Amino acid sequence: MHNTISKFIQFSRPIQNDDEYQKTIELTPWWIDVAYLKNRAPLPINSSPGLTFPKWNYSGVDGQILIAAKVIQSAVRFYEKIINLKRLIDIAKKSNGYHLDMSQYQLIFGTTRIPACAKDKICYGKEKKSNHIIVIRNGHLFQLPIFNSSGKVLGIQQLIDEIKENILPLSSESNPYPICVMTSEGRDAWAEVYNRIKEVNADAIKIIEDSLFTLCLDNKMQIGDQSSDLDIQASQCLHGGGIRNNSANRWFDKTIQFVIGTDGYCGVTYEHTPAEAPPIANLMDFICDEMFILLYYYKKKSSQALIFGINKMAVDTFDKFGKNTIKNHGISPDSFIQIAMQTAYYRIHRKLAIVYETASLRRFTEGRTEIIRSPCFMTSMFITDFVNSDDEADHNLLIEMLRGAIQQHKKYNIEVGDGMDRHLLAMRLICQEKDIEVPRILETDIYKRMMHFTLSTSQVPSRNEIQVAFGPSARDCYGICYNPRPNELQFAITTFKDNEMTKSEEFIKELGLVLNDLNNLLNRNEKP
Repeated sequence: MHNTISKFIQFSRPIQNDDEYQKTIELTPWWIDVAYLKNRAPLPINSSPGLTFPKWNYSGVDGQILIAAKVIQSAVRFYEKIINLKRLIDIAKKSNGYHLDMSQYQLIFGTTRIPACAKDKICYGKEKKSNHIIVIRNGHLFQLPIFNSSGKVLGIQQLIDEIKENILPLSSESNPYPICVMTSEGRDAWAEVYNRIKEVNADAIKIIEDSLFTLCLDNKMQIGDQSSDLDIQASQCLHGGGIRNNSANRWFDKTIQFVIGTDGYCGVTYEHTPAEAPPIANLMDFICDEMFILLYYYKKKSSQALIFGINKMAVDTFDKFGKNTIKNHGISPDSFIQIAMQTAYYRIHRKLAIVYETASLRRFTEGRTEIIRSPCFMTSMFITDFVNSDDEADHNLLIEMLRGAIQQHKKYNIEVGDGMDRHLLAMRLICQEKDIEVPRILETDIYKRMMHFTLSTSQVPSRNEIQVAFGPSARDCYGICYNPRPNELQFAITTFKDNEMTKSEEFIKELGLVLNDLNNLLNRNEKP
């Protein structure tokens, strides 16, 4: 069926105009509705990821404003490359490299999710050019023009002067009416408040929604003595740290929100509807390359768990080896890391994880994501045998099983686009739309079990020290984002605080042990 539909789309395109063709590609709008716009949960943690910049060497309000001005200018340069079609082409690093669809880049600037009962709306920025951004400080919102009368982006000093003269004096105290915090509420509750506010503040709401992006000038996070700096930074970018910290200093409906701290810690909170994480990470890499290549430093921190009322987070850099060492074994780094995470889960819980791994469908026009499912039979066999093995085990057999599991996972990765999950989703949505009975397979207990993921994972690579974090998909799930770098592996792990069975700090400790154990196993076979 997939091949038939693909060919249908391919051959129908030449005889269709753009509007007709858009109706042909039905799954992407369906997916956006089901995964995002109809989801009634609050955006922070449940949907919106947080991404962290490397730590930059500045402190205090003056340093914060300088960095804010540079981030603004660099981000606008990236935006201009997009609208002028001068952006670089993403190329997937497969054996047969192919260009990826770039349409998501055109959707990240100026885009806003609009709350509505039952189903939100999305207003894309590509439909108009915005000439301003929104700056938020202490819950106060300000419109900041970013272009001069000639259409050129403002200089660094001009941006600094605008912030110092027109924003700082009016935002020294917290806003007694922090309407921003409502954007972190459940979507139906926010929609009800939004409609009342818009009746008398339509112009102000439009200015926010039409802005290119928001920039949040945050206060120093007050979390607790047990949290590492990296954990606090990730928490700041994921949800703001709660109402007593910076959660009221966000407009979570905007696709891009730059978070600028007072102590060198910065990042991005982004609304997930229009795009996946790689375009956002690419934007952040561009900012690092353009503006801060000589300014930032990165200091490794030992892993500690962030204990917070909403969730638990652990951020860690595994520095014993990186993807170069894994490649030297002749295996896929992504597959190796996936099996390591599943093995760590099995060691802790003594059962196999049901794994959701995000895979990009950007090789297809307007493609979003597919699921790489695990475990397969070969993976489950290896994990159970490896965890239960002793010193007398046949290590050559274990190595053979590990390589077989990795090859099977790699095969599934290569076959992205032929996966079952989006196909089954389309079948369900067609049945709902036509008001007909859904296929029985979608109502079986095993299908429901397969859809309850206990490891929700995603690889978001970047050239700089950029870390992505997102919330778990279920109460008993681990949310894991990882970035394989040449000589180290970065992880951000989140769990819900109210589930005592999932502990981020325990998982990340066990994962480090498993990574070493798997590497040592492979080294046994390579010693002369």
